[in-house]
Amino acid sequence: MNMRFSVDDIRNQRFKTKFNGLDKNDVMTYLQLVADDFEAFQKEAADLKDQLKKKDKTIKKHIDREERMKSLFETLCKEKGISLNELHNKESVNEIPVKKEEKIIRNSLGHVKKNKKITKKGVNDIQKEILFLEKQKEA
Repeated sequence: MNMRFSVDDIRNQRFKTKFNGLDKNDVMTYLQLVADDFEAFQKEAADLKDQLKKKDKTIKKHIDREERMKSLFETLCKEKGISLNELHNKESVNEIPVKKEEKIIRNSLGHVKKNKKITKKGVNDIQKEILFLEKQKEA
């Protein structure tokens, strides 16, 4: 957002004096207060931008982690010749004779599902916080 004035512009503004004009001290005091608020808003906007960048990085980290876990799991299943559809259907999984490796893969699937839920919740929470910060920034 382009500002028409800077904090220094407000603080250093001088006005001509006219007969029966405004009290110069009142005007300067008021401008000082405006400049102080303006400076605080600029700092807050910069802080909100920094927070937004951090939240974006966190979202990307969670998405990347989920993709790596998914890829690893798919590779494990492929190596062991296990169908992902078989593992997703809990009833059919319980009916199949289980090898030790398959149990490990099933446990891994459970962890992947759990981490996916946690990641989605984290992403949703971060997105809500981003919207909140953007609304604060606009206000």
